[in-house]
Amino acid sequence: MSFDTPIMSRRGLNRAAFSSTRGVRLRSLRHLGVGFMTLTLLLSTPACRDDTPRPPVLPGVAEPPCQLKQEAFAISQLNLPGSSTELRDTAFDLDLDGRPDYGIASFRLALSSQLSAPVASDWRNHIDAALADGRATWILVAEVCADGSSDHARVGLYRATDADGDGVFEMVRNGQVPAVGQRDAIGHILATEGTGTAPIVTLFDPLGRAQDAGWVSGSALSVELGPVISDGTRVVRLGLALEHGALDRVVPPLAGFLTEDASSAPGLARLLDSNTDGAVSEEEFRTNVVMKAMLADDVDVLADYEGKTVYWPSRDDQNDSSSLSLVGLARRVEIE
Repeated sequence: MSFDTPIMSRRGLNRAAFSSTRGVRLRSLRHLGVGFMTLTLLLSTPACRDDTPRPPVLPGVAEPPCQLKQEAFAISQLNLPGSSTELRDTAFDLDLDGRPDYGIASFRLALSSQLSAPVASDWRNHIDAALADGRATWILVAEVCADGSSDHARVGLYRATDADGDGVFEMVRNGQVPAVGQRDAIGHILATEGTGTAPIVTLFDPLGRAQDAGWVSGSALSVELGPVISDGTRVVRLGLALEHGALDRVVPPLAGFLTEDASSAPGLARLLDSNTDGAVSEEEFRTNVVMKAMLADDVDVLADYEGKTVYWPSRDDQNDSSSLSLVGLARRVEIE
């Protein structure tokens, strides 16, 4: 190497280095700028919302906000409505369409209006007898906060038995979900959106002979429990949407009654005895146009969701259940 060869000065070296690195730096900044803008766009874009309609979750499946204490009450007497006005005034809106639902009570009232007064009275007495003598032990279990920290309340509706005769009832629980609501300062409870069971045959047995109460399941359970009035007795108002086909269970006792005691309801017996043989068969009862309308489902409380039938009031505009509404008295009892 010749010593005469000019050597680049330090300033020249720095200038060359700066010129070289500035290109790299600018390119890097451009990439960073693009990345920053992309990240900003991603962060500023709202997440996609899933607006797919979903059925309501029954509140009774959630944990209560407090430790609960319970009391049990056996439905002991029914005050069956005697007019359409009473039906409307005592019924719940089970399918949340803004109208009271009382299809089964309306059916019973229509049948009762065709009976002689003594037979209609006997029918009511037979229901109360079955509720009292163990053929149809129907229990409400009310639960409230033990420490009074909340007005939270739950009410379940169950079938019960007393197999050992000790007066302490054994509950028959088949996955029922209690209705949920509030308890006020005087002990009045209003709870809705549960599931329960009902003795439908007992309610439609004019002769009072049925040993099988005809227990059927239902949804949209709604319960109003009044304060204790005397000796642990409370007034109860109840609504329940019974499963599809529940009213078919009442055809045998009703057809049997109209065959055995047609004189107690001559007009109804003539209407249903289509072959005029003096007897009302179950087939004649079911196929009569008036009875078909009376036995049909009248509320929409269920719908299909992901291949399952779930509680979803007025979702699909298809009546799928029969509405039960009643008012009565319930006495305090002990349960295991």
